[in-house]
Amino acid sequence: MRIDTHSAFEGSIFSLSLAGPCIMEFRKYTDIDWISKSTSLDKEVENSDSSSSFLRRAIYLPPRSILLLSGEARYAWHHYIPHQKVDLVNDSVIRRASRRVSFTIRKVRKGPCLCEYPQFCDSTRYESHTLRSMCTSSSQQNAIELRLPCPY
Repeated sequence: MRIDTHSAFEGSIFSLSLAGPCIMEFRKYTDIDWISKSTSLDKEVENSDSSSSFLRRAIYLPPRSILLLSGEARYAWHHYIPHQKVDLVNDSVIRRASRRVSFTIRKVRKGPCLCEYPQFCDSTRYESHTLRSMCTSSSQQNAIELRLPCPY
């Protein structure tokens, strides 16, 4: 379960799905609970749904389809592909292919995030400021800009 980071990427996100079909699920949490969900493993998120308050939507992504995430869908909704062997689409069972390939196209942000969704923005969360302050050398700063682990 994830939201593509606001601090690293700007604007719309394009995802081209190839090979097998799948369902992509979207969730918008209606309380502050989204913070813990964005750092949890999918299995933990699934097991804790009963205590969370969220809106859920799912879309079918057939092979050779393109998905555009922009605006609220891009900045405020978590998304993931549930781990399952079949999907139910309009009362039809769709078998997953053994392999799914996708290409995601994002634009790297070159400044601070000024999005309209600060309550969902990772650049305003404490962890991102802490990481920047812990890395001081130029090589470590480059690691942050490339979104690689910072060896502190």
